Amino acid sequence: MMDARKMMLFAFASVLLAGMLINVSHAAVPLMAGTVTASATPYIIGNPQDTLTANPSGGDLPYSYQWYYTTSSAVAGTTCGTGSWSLAGVYTSTYGVTPNTETFYCYQVSDSSKPTQVATSQSYDLPVETGAAQCGLLPTFLTQELQSEVPWYCPINAQIYQVWSADLPFVGAVVLIAITIAALIFMAGIALRSDRIRNFGIGEFYEALASAIIIGLFMYLCAVMFGLGPGIAVGGINPYATAFDLITTTISQAQGLYNVMFQTYMIDSYWASISYSINIEDRPIASTVLGSLQLTYVLPLEILFLQPASILAAILIDGIAGLYAQYYLLVFFSVAAIPAFLVPGVVLRAFIPTRALGGILISIAIAFYLVMPTLFAVAYYFTAPSIISAFATSQAQLNRWGTGTGAQTNAETASSPLALAISGVQADMSTFWLLVLFYPAMIIALSYAFITQVANFIGGASRIGGKLRGFV
Repeated sequence: MMDARKMMLFAFASVLLAGMLINVSHAAVPLMAGTVTASATPYIIGNPQDTLTANPSGGDLPYSYQWYYTTSSAVAGTTCGTGSWSLAGVYTSTYGVTPNTETFYCYQVSDSSKPTQVATSQSYDLPVETGAAQCGLLPTFLTQELQSEVPWYCPINAQIYQVWSADLPFVGAVVLIAITIAALIFMAGIALRSDRIRNFGIGEFYEALASAIIIGLFMYLCAVMFGLGPGIAVGGINPYATAFDLITTTISQAQGLYNVMFQTYMIDSYWASISYSINIEDRPIASTVLGSLQLTYVLPLEILFLQPASILAAILIDGIAGLYAQYYLLVFFSVAAIPAFLVPGVVLRAFIPTRALGGILISIAIAFYLVMPTLFAVAYYFTAPSIISAFATSQAQLNRWGTGTGAQTNAETASSPLALAISGVQADMSTFWLLVLFYPAMIIALSYAFITQVANFIGGASRIGGKLRGFV
């Protein structure tokens, strides 16, 4: 029994000693900060973000990071994170950046050992160039022109183009699969010496060829949208870029107007909440004085500013929510239309039982990827600039007249500046709600009508393959 206890104690001491040795030996491995690497250098202004990556080694995993940056070469020569280095607020091993000028980056890394080891990297110089950014399929000279005239266009066009080009291989593979299925059916008819199967395979080949024509036209229209063809001559014609820019600008301007209106409203609400009390025994003049104060100061604020401002603020909030819904509807279909609708539609169109459903999916992809953003761009192009300008004017007036005691004194009569500013906002609401409600409803209705007509043409009883075969 004693030998067994001694053996157990010896085993326990051996395990404990081994663990201590492992910890000691592991802690002895120093933490090395490593260097910063960039996904692209130099960074081209207008391109998607450049990704910086930390490359530490040694120490105990996991690591913790803190990134810093500076545009001063003098600061870049000091220890990372000290002095005038700016804290980036990024705590992962990668850091996405879009600098406008030459910028230096570094990071501090700490491990999980006890005690914690900390290491700092050397500064990394990321040069910046103002050359032509990626802008879809547009040539360099047009890209540079757009960067100077409408700098918002190329970043949006490039992002939509990247998503579209990434989906191209899938679309091509699906069309090839449809043609392969038709070829297999045709070869099966030859092998079985069945004219019926062979003719059926020929019909399916024409259906696959019709799908290829549909997809080819779709891809060509997309390429034109990103700069191919007419885009080379006329410049940016991507409806997504126009719609996104005008929607986000309208949202930003409406939010700014709401913020200024809310600040003025809070000041006037404070003044209106002040109550007056005069206690004079057996003198009815007291109520007359209070009534005069109420009519002179509080009632005008309520009628001319507070009540209209509260209603308009609620309308603005609902309108902003509607604009965000439009924006994310466009974002969703810009990303999902091809992989979620077009590709499954071509697959389903390859089989007779699901041909009608495939036609519906293809028509949905065409409607929401091409037709809907074009309609949004047209609607906003002719309406949004006026409402953006009107909201900016109203915001400037509220900023000027609605601060401090001016929030009260400038709303005492119908001709006061704040009363006129609120009246201007009220007049702008009709145009604002055209963007928020009427145009989106009309665009969705037109897109639905397009889907029903094109779906019947692509996957309905009047088969394109049969017509194409008859033509040949």
